[in-house]
Amino acid sequence: MLKLLAKVKKTRRLDSFRGEDGLLRSRVHCYVAIKSAARSTMKLPKGLKGKSVRVLRTYIHPWEIKPGDLIVLDTNESRAAVKKHVRTSVGKRAEVGFGSKNVTVGDFNSDGLKEYAIENAFLRSIISPDYGARILELWNLGTDKNELYGENNYQAGGYIEIGGVEESLSRVGKPVDLWNAVYKKKDVAGSDVGFEHSLKKKEGLKEVKSFFALPDAPVLCQLSTFEFKPKKPKKKKGKIPETELEYVPRIFFAIGEKADYRNLFFIPTDEQLVRSRYNTFPWWTRWGGGIWIWKKKWHAVKPGFVLLANELTNECMAVFADPNELSYAWIGNDRWTPRLFLAHHPRKMKAKTSVDYGLAFSLGISYDVSKNSLLVLSKGRRVKGGTPYAVIYRSLFRAGPRKAVFTFDGRMKTVELKKERIKGVGDIYYSSLLLEAEPEKASVDIKTSREQLRASWRKDEAAV
Repeated sequence: MLKLLAKVKKTRRLDSFRGEDGLLRSRVHCYVAIKSAARSTMKLPKGLKGKSVRVLRTYIHPWEIKPGDLIVLDTNESRAAVKKHVRTSVGKRAEVGFGSKNVTVGDFNSDGLKEYAIENAFLRSIISPDYGARILELWNLGTDKNELYGENNYQAGGYIEIGGVEESLSRVGKPVDLWNAVYKKKDVAGSDVGFEHSLKKKEGLKEVKSFFALPDAPVLCQLSTFEFKPKKPKKKKGKIPETELEYVPRIFFAIGEKADYRNLFFIPTDEQLVRSRYNTFPWWTRWGGGIWIWKKKWHAVKPGFVLLANELTNECMAVFADPNELSYAWIGNDRWTPRLFLAHHPRKMKAKTSVDYGLAFSLGISYDVSKNSLLVLSKGRRVKGGTPYAVIYRSLFRAGPRKAVFTFDGRMKTVELKKERIKGVGDIYYSSLLLEAEPEKASVDIKTSREQLRASWRKDEAAV
């Protein structure tokens, strides 16, 4: 993620050669001093400025690299510089068993900055307080893949598309100062880890952001609380301050770790379940050009979920939000990386008020979805005692028994679904269990008076 800008101090030529195009080239060792991050809006780790490193470069004659030149180190070179000169460490990861979770602190992506990891037997999240307290990575431990993504694209105005789960307070344009703001650690009741930040470009507005994972299910929750406490008007009859919010979290993803055509969007509307495919048109920059494509904007997401899936493997990530707060879902299916924007209804906030916005994420190995309901089958990594499996269920329909039927290699087991009420999200239902021996195939069924859903998985198909 980190790219460094460095100044060449001296060079040493290794050899020269002619390429297939007939042009003369030389390879040189460049001895450089770190000047800054490649872009000022990125964070430079403490203790790195001015440090020297050696990199290999090839130049075409007569454009010789010489002392005084500025060069950009690529991601691998930048990480090597951090590793050499910055003291970073990762806290000891305790073994996470079935039904437990832990929080670890350390530099997990070798950028010289501190991140927080929340982990249970199903998932592992990496949260970066230096870049808006965003969920930077979200690992499905059943497949050992990170389902979030970021291309690190540089855009106008200093903005960098770091990726992950990014917050914005506007539907179009860069997200105020949330995307790269440094959040301070804060203890928040009921959370695994919390942070806070006072916005510079919206006077009096502060965000308190907290995260927690269910200990026995593949569910990670994020709660963002915005508090508005502006300064008092100088005149007694001065205008009472107000501010407007339009909360739009942006999820940059690549299910199966590949941002290709196999990534699918499922958006439930009143009329239908919309199924859309991500297509890569790298020359087509609609969003960056400021043109809003309304046909990719879907209203009436009443069940309060959007499903993101991989067509080949059936891996998936469900994103849950409060359906009463959602205005529409916008899907980015034709530029750079797949992305989902969840626009919430605009709000006017008066002084000394606050508002909550919640998100929840669930990871799975298979799914079934309709315009009313969602069923996700999940698998965790092997722990002491066996391999954990779970079912996640969300539906508009409230009547009927909350039971699910697991089938493992032909053996059936009926389980009661627990209800989890998530602040800012609503109710989801789930159940989990631990199998001593991993099955070759598994499925889960939920049947109500109105519909039947079934998610199935085969070990040999998942290995594709």
